[in-house]
Amino acid sequence: MKIAVLSGKGGTGKTTVAVNLATVLACRYVDCDVEAPNGFLFLQPTVESKQDVLLQVPEIDHALCTRCQECVNHCQFNALLGAGSRINLFEKLCHSCGLCTLVCRFEAIKEKPRVIGYVEYGKRGQQECWRGVLTPGEPMGVPIIDALKDKLADGWSMLDAPPGSSCSVVATAIDTDFAILVTEPTPFGVHDLDMATQVIKKLGVPGAIVINRSVGDDRLIEDYAATNGIPVIGRLPFSLGAAQAIARGELLVQLPKWRARFEELGNRVRELVGWTS
Repeated sequence: MKIAVLSGKGGTGKTTVAVNLATVLACRYVDCDVEAPNGFLFLQPTVESKQDVLLQVPEIDHALCTRCQECVNHCQFNALLGAGSRINLFEKLCHSCGLCTLVCRFEAIKEKPRVIGYVEYGKRGQQECWRGVLTPGEPMGVPIIDALKDKLADGWSMLDAPPGSSCSVVATAIDTDFAILVTEPTPFGVHDLDMATQVIKKLGVPGAIVINRSVGDDRLIEDYAATNGIPVIGRLPFSLGAAQAIARGELLVQLPKWRARFEELGNRVRELVGWTS
């Protein structure tokens, strides 16, 4: 069972919900927000392994290349450019489809691996913790997320998705069993919640809403939830003390009143997904 935690934008409290909920449910935590993987700052696992993630990119043998431009004409991502006396490669535009190697009649193109980031595994007590890290400056996080998800064994996993509705969010949420949508009770919150909602609807993933930074009047989100048939399963109040604890890198469940809130939220999640173990 995989549960994805999404938000339409950054700063909504998605990681706060994901790490604390994974802790009270004693399930695997998976940080798929590969451009800003902050979950380990709170969980502080002991890292046991690290593995590079590689992309295959073309390597052109210019002694064999006739500059016929077949590879350039077939590349859908504009990663190859015929300019001057040679074919030039823009590595970071390459999607590793391998088409250029197939269309080259002169066998002038081979493939070589290129490191774009890594996947880490660790433990916090008995809790498994995974994260993917995209190398700064790299444009594509999806291969890191795919590599991360391929590592997961059976059992319950809490996937902390990137914010927004990009390809990386889709890569995280696809093939999950349930989604938790974290939002805030503001007009911007409704707008961004709708983006996340459209993602899970397209993917056919059922979901529920958690309202963060609630100040008591949540009608904007409640009306949206009712209109779209999505249950609101939890409210986390606006709290200076919580913000200060988060700034110190502390788990909110270490505080008794917050642990009770997350345990209640965890019970609602168990009911909705049929979590019996």
